[in-house]
Amino acid sequence: MFLSLQAITKPGDLQFSKGDIIILRRKVDDNWYHGELNGCHGFLPASYIQLLRPLSQTPPQGKALYDFEV
Repeated sequence: MFLSLQAITKPGDLQFSKGDIIILRRKVDDNWYHGELNGCHGFLPASYIQLLRPLSQTPPQGKALYDFEV
């Protein structure tokens, strides 16, 4: 989880406000993360957040129990 420092509003980026707690899903590179806030997903610049907990080395995984087709 991360504490945001500023808001961003570019298309494709995760929109957030100062003080929001963002769930970080993965580190894209040294400058960008992919995160989640209130059910919305998007990219956010690393310089706009303060790290509260280190990102897990291995991403969480789930095993499919059933077939799912859309």
